[in-house]
Amino acid sequence: MADDETLPDLLPWNFAPKKVLTPERILQHQVQLVGRKSGLRLKGDLERTEAEMLVTFGFIISAPLLNYSVRLFECWHNIEMPYPVRVQFQDATTVNTARDEEQFRKVISNILGSDYARSVFHSLIARVGEVMVESHEPANQMVSSQTQVTLSNEKLIVLLQIRTQFWRYSRSIF
Repeated sequence: MADDETLPDLLPWNFAPKKVLTPERILQHQVQLVGRKSGLRLKGDLERTEAEMLVTFGFIISAPLLNYSVRLFECWHNIEMPYPVRVQFQDATTVNTARDEEQFRKVISNILGSDYARSVFHSLIARVGEVMVESHEPANQMVSSQTQVTLSNEKLIVLLQIRTQFWRYSRSIF
């Protein structure tokens, strides 16, 4: 039997890095950063769909105050193997293939830093700014007031359900 020292190492790269992030996890983080970096004026969404043996992610930028959104790019990979991942930018017909996390990060960084993405971000922020000027209210206050209205409506529904149950109960007693 041959000595382990005489056997060649034929693996040309580090095949077992300590941590490899999936495309979905990387995109989820970018989605969170959209809201933070825009001061809540914009919102990022990751739309996930599965069909046959593929999982597809659509990276969507929206301006909630305008009720408007733009799909910036989409990517897809085998449902069981996240790499290679293919990425198609909405402004181009070319499909990029990233064979590993490092390549995927570069492709996404190039897309998010592109002139097209910058114009989408700036256009939406400008439109949100116009709405804010018209209403004289900052975006984060407008978003929080919308949330309060939603919560108030949810409380109202709960109260109406409790009232209805009480009314039915009181009718059954008398």
